[in-house]
Amino acid sequence: MGRRPQRLCAWTAAVAGVGLPPLLMLLVGSGMELGVPELWSWRRLPRLEPDPVGTALILGGAALALVAALGRGFRRRKWQRAGWLLLGGLLFDCGILLSGRAGAAENALGFLDPFTTGYLTQAARHCADGSLRTYCREELYQVGEGEYPHHLQVHPPGNLLWAALIYRWCPPFGNRLFPGAAAELEMLAAAEALPASASSPEIRVAALNLLALTLLGISAGRALLLALLLAQPRRRPEVGALLVTLGAGGVVLFAGHFDPFYFPVTAAAVTAFGLALSRRSDRGRWWLLALCGLLLGVGTSLSLGFGAPAVLAGAVLLARPGRWRELSALAVGGLVAVAGFQLAGYPLLPAWLVCWRNHRAFFALRGLDYWPWVGWNAVDALLFGGVLVTVGAVALLTASGRARNALLGAGGMWLFLIFSGSARGEFGRLLILYVPVLLAGGAWLWSGSAGFRPSRWLTRVVIVALVFGALQVWYLRQTLKLVIID
Repeated sequence: MGRRPQRLCAWTAAVAGVGLPPLLMLLVGSGMELGVPELWSWRRLPRLEPDPVGTALILGGAALALVAALGRGFRRRKWQRAGWLLLGGLLFDCGILLSGRAGAAENALGFLDPFTTGYLTQAARHCADGSLRTYCREELYQVGEGEYPHHLQVHPPGNLLWAALIYRWCPPFGNRLFPGAAAELEMLAAAEALPASASSPEIRVAALNLLALTLLGISAGRALLLALLLAQPRRRPEVGALLVTLGAGGVVLFAGHFDPFYFPVTAAAVTAFGLALSRRSDRGRWWLLALCGLLLGVGTSLSLGFGAPAVLAGAVLLARPGRWRELSALAVGGLVAVAGFQLAGYPLLPAWLVCWRNHRAFFALRGLDYWPWVGWNAVDALLFGGVLVTVGAVALLTASGRARNALLGAGGMWLFLIFSGSARGEFGRLLILYVPVLLAGGAWLWSGSAGFRPSRWLTRVVIVALVFGALQVWYLRQTLKLVIID
C-alpha cells in the first residue's frame, strides 16, 4: 500500500476513535433497545451516583498511564515505564469495578449466581461429594428434549475445572482485597438473600478469589503484551504501550463472568507466537510455537472460540518459508494439551462436538436468527472494543511488507467472527478471548512498525481516541447491566 492510502486509512481510523465514543454513549443513553426486543438485549441500570473512590482510581490510573507512556525518555527506560503503565491499568480496572451499582460485590454475585455462569456453584456441589469427574463425563451435557441448553452445556469443562481448583485450594486473598464486598456478601447471606447454593462461607471466599484473579489475569495479559512490544528493537513504543494499557479496559466490565480469564491465555499465546516469529534459531522458534499451541489447546477447554486464534496462527505460518515444521510444532503443542485432558479423565473432542450441537440448538430454540445479530454484533464490537476496534483493527489496513498478511489476517478474523453467526448477543463479552490479538496488532502498528510511521498530529489524535475510549468504558459501567443478576 502506498504512503498516501496508508495515511488516509490511519486518519480514518483515528478520527473514528475520537468520534465514535460520544455517538455510542448517546446511543446507550437514549434508551434505545440494544438487541432484539423479547429475545435478548442489554438491560439498563437506574441513574447512579458515581462512586468517588472508584472515580478517583479511574482518573488516577488513566493519568498515570498517560504520563508513563508520553513522558520523555521512554525508550531509555522502557521497562521501568512499563511497570508504571501496568500499575495505571490496574488502578483503572479497580476503579471500574468499584464504580458500578454495587461495587465489586455485584461482580462477585455474578460468580455466585447459578444462572449467570453456574460454574462455581456446580463446582462447589460436586467437589463436596467427589463427583466432579463423573458429572463432567456423564451428566454435564445432557439436555432434555425441547429444553434450552444451560450456560455450562455450551462450553467445554475447563471453566468448571478452574472454578473447582479455586474453590478447593486458594487462600482467602480476595476477602483482603475487597473487604467491603466481603462484608456485603456476609450481610446478604445472613439475610438469606443469596441462592441456597451460594450460602456457604467457602463459596463466597471462592467468588472473591475469582474476582481478585480476574484483575490479576488482566494485568498479567497486559504485562505479556507489553513485553512482546518492548522486546522488539528499533521501535517507538509510546502509543502502542498506551493502546495495550487502556485498550483492554472493556475486559474488566465483564468481571463476574469467566470470559475475562480467557484474556491472559490468549495474551500468552500471542506473546509466544510473536517471539517465535522474531527468533533466528529454528529450535527456539519451534519451542515457542509449541508453547503457543499448548496455550491455545488449553484455551479450547474453556471456549470453542479459541478455534479462531488457532486458525489465524496456522494461516500466518502457512505464508512462511518453513511452514510445515512450524505448523507441526504448533500442532504438537495443541495435541499435548488435548492429550493431557484425556489422561486426566476429561476428553475434549467429544466435549467440543456436543457443545457445538448444544450451541446451535440454543440459537434455534430461542429463535435467534442470523441476520438481526450481524448488526448487533457490530454494535457490540464498537461498544466494548471501542478504540481497540477502530484504531486497532481498522488501521491494520495501513500495514505493508511481511507483517501485512498477519495484521490483515487478524482484522479479517475479527470481521469473520462478527459476521459468522457464532455469537448472537453479548458479542463484546464472548469475544474477549480475541482481544489480545487485536491489541498486539494495533500496538505493533502504531509503534511505527510494519512499514508505517504515524505523524506527530496523527499520534496526538490517537491518544485523544484512547482517552475517549476509557471514558466510554466508564460510561458503560454506569449505564448497562453487564452482570445479568437481579
